[in-house]
Amino acid sequence: MGSLDKLETSLDEMFDKKAPVKIPADGRKGLAHALWWIALVVGLLQLWSAITLWQWGHATDNLINAVNYYTGGVYVRHLGMFYYLSLLSMATVAVLMLLASPQLKAMKKGGWDLLFYGVIVEAVAAVLQLFTSGAGFVNFFASAVGTVIGAFLLFQVREHFIMSHPADHKAAETKKPKE
Repeated sequence: MGSLDKLETSLDEMFDKKAPVKIPADGRKGLAHALWWIALVVGLLQLWSAITLWQWGHATDNLINAVNYYTGGVYVRHLGMFYYLSLLSMATVAVLMLLASPQLKAMKKGGWDLLFYGVIVEAVAAVLQLFTSGAGFVNFFASAVGTVIGAFLLFQVREHFIMSHPADHKAAETKKPKE
């Protein structure tokens, strides 16, 4: 069992099996079936945000260069490494969501796995927030809370994606006794 499998198993215990609060079964099923379009919409919005942030960063960098040139010194610092790492993590998660969407529509575990990798990238990005100047801890806290909520929702629907073929889902639904 790889380290990602161990992490997935331990997070499944924490966010699903031993979670103090659980989404009702009908809510889980509805969320699982809607997850593909949620991933598609959020992925597109996040990709658009990353592109916009990239453009704003270049405009800001040009302004910084102009201020430094015309003042004859370096009074304004350039965008730092953590800006670019944040931008990269945002774009990575967006691409993972967009790649996951068709697999989630087919209820495949591979799509769920891509969202899980996105949660891991978001967790790493949250830790990187601690090292940014300014409101590093506030940004870390907000990112960490968002990541935990995303992981909770993701693991609440995990059982619907463990079966790899849609026919398995239909067979499992027909075997359940009617209430």
